[in-house]
Amino acid sequence: MRRGSCPLRGGRSTRVYGLLCGPRGLGLLVTLALLSIPPLTFAQAPATTGGIEGHVERPDGTAVPGVTVVAERNGSRISTITDEAGHFVLESLPPGEYSLSFSLGTDLDAVPPVSVTGGGVTEVDKTVDWMYSVVETVTVYSASRHTERIVEAPAAVSVVSQETIEREAATGQLPKLLESLPGAEVTQSGLFDYKLNVRGINGTINRRVAVLIDGRNPSFPILDTQEWYAVSFPLDDIASAELVRGPSSALYGANAFNGVLNLTTRAPRETLGGFARGTLGDLSTTRLDFRTSSQVGEGLFLKVMGGYHRSEDFYRSRVSSLEYSRPCTATLVTDCLYLEASPLALDRDELLFGGVRLDKDFDQRRTLAFEVGYSDTEGPLFSTNSGRFQLLGVKRPWARVNFNTPRWNALAYYNDREAEALTLLAGTSSFADSHRLAGELQGWWQVGDKGRLVAGAWAQDEEVDTANPQGIQTLLFEVSGSDKQAVFAQLDWELSDHLKLVGAVRWDDSSLHDSQVSPKAALVWAPTPRHTFRLGYNEAFQSPNYPEFFLRVPLAPPLDLSPFEAFCAPSDVDCGFGRPVDLLAVGNENLDVESIRSLELGYNALLGNRSFLTVDLYRTEIQDFVQVLVPQLGTRLGRANPGFGPYTPPATLPDATAQALLDSLQGALGSLFFLLSNDPLSDDPIFALSTIVNFGEVDTQGAEVSLNHALARGLSLDFNYAYLDFTVRDELPEAPLAANGPEHKANLGVTYNRDKVSASASLRWVDSFRWSEGLLRGPVPSYEVLNVAGIYNLTDTWQVGLNVSNLLDDVHYETFSGDLLERRVVAHVGYSW
Repeated sequence: MRRGSCPLRGGRSTRVYGLLCGPRGLGLLVTLALLSIPPLTFAQAPATTGGIEGHVERPDGTAVPGVTVVAERNGSRISTITDEAGHFVLESLPPGEYSLSFSLGTDLDAVPPVSVTGGGVTEVDKTVDWMYSVVETVTVYSASRHTERIVEAPAAVSVVSQETIEREAATGQLPKLLESLPGAEVTQSGLFDYKLNVRGINGTINRRVAVLIDGRNPSFPILDTQEWYAVSFPLDDIASAELVRGPSSALYGANAFNGVLNLTTRAPRETLGGFARGTLGDLSTTRLDFRTSSQVGEGLFLKVMGGYHRSEDFYRSRVSSLEYSRPCTATLVTDCLYLEASPLALDRDELLFGGVRLDKDFDQRRTLAFEVGYSDTEGPLFSTNSGRFQLLGVKRPWARVNFNTPRWNALAYYNDREAEALTLLAGTSSFADSHRLAGELQGWWQVGDKGRLVAGAWAQDEEVDTANPQGIQTLLFEVSGSDKQAVFAQLDWELSDHLKLVGAVRWDDSSLHDSQVSPKAALVWAPTPRHTFRLGYNEAFQSPNYPEFFLRVPLAPPLDLSPFEAFCAPSDVDCGFGRPVDLLAVGNENLDVESIRSLELGYNALLGNRSFLTVDLYRTEIQDFVQVLVPQLGTRLGRANPGFGPYTPPATLPDATAQALLDSLQGALGSLFFLLSNDPLSDDPIFALSTIVNFGEVDTQGAEVSLNHALARGLSLDFNYAYLDFTVRDELPEAPLAANGPEHKANLGVTYNRDKVSASASLRWVDSFRWSEGLLRGPVPSYEVLNVAGIYNLTDTWQVGLNVSNLLDDVHYETFSGDLLERRVVAHVGYSW
């Protein structure tokens, strides 16, 4: 097991320079150096080749995405598909005459031969009047890191419709966009405290689904999980939202353990003009969102956006009473909740956010984007396996630069986070100052007539400091950091007109853990254009986060053991008992990564022009669970974490005095004495009550079924069902494993989108299940949630909308220790210009 360090770390003045030091910083420097190459270096194609570019649209001018465009000459061929705007580009074509064909499903058409000249681009636009299902035109990017039709993707992918995004935008709760997707587990603990997962094994700090926003990982490094309240743009600025279900480390690395959520925001040129929206509602909600975009020069487009939110929340103080369950005691540790030492510091949530983006469009195909964003948050609670935390202040600035062409994408970004939180269980304050610098370069190439290769390199460096203003660490033992790098590639190969083979692999290296290799393989067979079968195999891993390695968090108020310092004072030795002795949960520097292997079978079917059916079956094997808050003593592991052995007095204390001190401590503390240990940095006494270990093996198998049916023009019905079977093969009885999710869950929804109205109603049913994680062990009863939402466009510029969550007011909780959730109604008025 390796632990990296950087001699420049440890102070805020060395922040950026410290990120780049050390041998593994070389990968990051190389990636960032590539980004410094002038954009036209990528933009200029060799003069000996040319290209074909154009659009495909219907007679009414609407774009047709998902159309396969094939250029053939002298027996060789190159292909692409049209994007959401119906646009396509074929590059690096030798000069000559090409036959150009267009196909979608069973429809096929062609144009007269097209001439390509060296260094030139031939414009070809095509108008088609085909009858096709809307699903046939849906394209996705996330499954393969290149655009492809969703019915041909080598993974289970769901797409959030633009209508859904617009209807839910006023809430400001991004995970609500995903609630009704097949297989998605969107569990809510508070107004902004959501856990996103797919296919089981959930947790209060769930990070098994990697989240990207325009390629940027917005998670905060200390926990590597998402802060959904910190989104720094109005939700309807999202252009696309794709959820990949299943292990995805072969393309996305650590923590794409169960899937990937890939979000793309709108370019300024796509949102010229502006809008403002005001929202009022339950929990004393007041919210304002705005965005304005304009052209400020030749090829220059500027977007400015932001917002403010203030409301109460669902949380309640647990100092003297609980909303449900019963108080835990020394002998009662399951099916109970712990009373908290501290009352809530704030009684409302307040969010301020904004961003600026400047794009330089060299042409329609090549864009250089600069973007900065900021959010400032206070008030929300988030649940963890060691209790609830209330955020007293979180400031999150970030910046991104991205150069994109049809063949290349170069990205670099910087995230910063400064936060103070109140640990309600122990009544102490915690601080976390972290930053992340990352870069990625990706390209794609045509391989012969049958293949497409996507490959890239990635590097990242980050640092976490949990010191309070007095310089005392509050969550970790010391300042921690890491540097990481990876290379990845995926090859798609057409074995025949109906059969495609996909293979991918990624190598990840980190100063925190051993190198990991993540393979992927899939066969996609389309016996007809409307029926597709998929067989896939994936391996993935999840890296422990900083607290799991280096945790130092109080589980209860400290003990006053000052009388025992009297043993040390005569020898002029400071034994540390003059200061309160902390009762801690501690990390484990010897942790390995969690690993998963998954086999998946999928089927997509277009039934007529009205129905789209998907069926996915999967089986996984998971090993080396990172078990949190395992008792330091009392399990079959013996002393669970040997890094925290029995307490030893200072070496300068005389032997007789040291033995007398130990005897006296044991007599006074009883069984608690054996949990007394030493701080690895200061050597002061601490109580290592619980720790973190790798232990457990689990098999899961499940099924996901989804059906979308167009009932009539503008009216559609959605249904999906998910089944999960969770089989434990090895575990610690003192820390039982659980899926922390239901065996059965289902969604039923109806939507209407036509003319001036967009409306939806969805019913989500979740079966009862048991939650077991750290200090939290108890039942979650089944619940049913009916949500309705709608927008009515009064004019071309004015709209009104309504969102009702939990219409039937089914008061429930979705994680054990989460808040009781009630009905919430918000209404908005929007104005566009």
